[in-house]
Order: sequence, then structure tokens, then C-alpha cells
Amino acid sequence: EEFYVPMATTEGALLASASRGARAIEKSGGAYAKVMRDSMTRSPVVELPTAMAAIEFAQYIEDPQNLETFKGYFSNTTNFGRLEDIKATVAGRYCFLRMSASTGDAMGMNMVGKGCNEILENVLRDVPSAKLVALSSNMCTDKKPSAMNWVNGRGKSVVCEVTIPKDVVENVLKTTIPD
Repeated sequence: EEFYVPMATTEGALLASASRGARAIEKSGGAYAKVMRDSMTRSPVVELPTAMAAIEFAQYIEDPQNLETFKGYFSNTTNFGRLEDIKATVAGRYCFLRMSASTGDAMGMNMVGKGCNEILENVLRDVPSAKLVALSSNMCTDKKPSAMNWVNGRGKSVVCEVTIPKDVVENVLKTTIPD
């Protein structure tokens, strides 16, 4: 099955290079690709009065019975997004919440941010000692490389594979490989 991959760039050399690569893949019989994970994340940080209170808060957040309630809050804000999971990490008096959600065909950062905010508004009403520091913490790792995203995924995690034979390397990519 063929797929068109749109590109928008003013860098001609990049477009030419990508076109050569696509032609090499086509002449090699195509590529295999599989979406392994598909979940956008947002990671708010909440401050508690003590480290022990932060631990209790993390346990409350990760309680499987509460997840269903949080999913309901999230779903109130979107027709397409679905909260999948919340993982809590405690650092001193701070509790970082990594919320993962499916977003359908959308990239979904605004969708996930809005859903997370709805969860937090309700949770903070139930836990008055908790204070939202930021809706997006450094654990969110938006727009920066992070091993956390590589290991846990963020957005679509895809594995692709193609085997390019020697004649295609030489004729399409205009280079050589060792025998």
C-alpha cells in the first residue's frame, strides 16, 4: 500500500535528499512500519506541604479505582481524547504527574492540556493542601530530547524497517557499500 508523505520546507537539498531516500525505499520493495505506542503526555507538577504528603498524593493519584474517575473528568473536555494512564513521581514535596492520553488523529497537546487541567481542578478541590505549580513541568519533556520519551513514549512511537540492496544504493543513492 502506498502512502503520500507531505513535506513543507524551503530547503531544496532536504527535499531532494528525502525524495532520493523515498525512491530507494520504493525500488527496494518498500518499508515495514508498525506503531508501537500512540499516546500524548502532559506532566503537571503539584506541590504538597511535606514529602510524606506528596507520597500520599501520588498513591491517591495512582489508585486504580480513582483512574476511572479521572478518565471521566478528562472525557468531559473532549470528544476524541481518552485518558489512558497517570504515573506519579515524587521529588521532595513535589509530585510530578505524567498523564497519557490517546488523541485520535490529532497531535493533541491542547486536548491533553485541557483534560489534565480538568482533572487537576477536581483533584485540587478534593486535596486542598495540594497546589498546582505548573500544568507542564520538565517531566513533560515537550520540545526537547529526553530518555523518558524514548523509554516511555510520547506521541506515536513507530518502528520502521527497510533493506536496501547494493544495486539500489549504487544507482539511486549514488554511493557504495563494502562487499
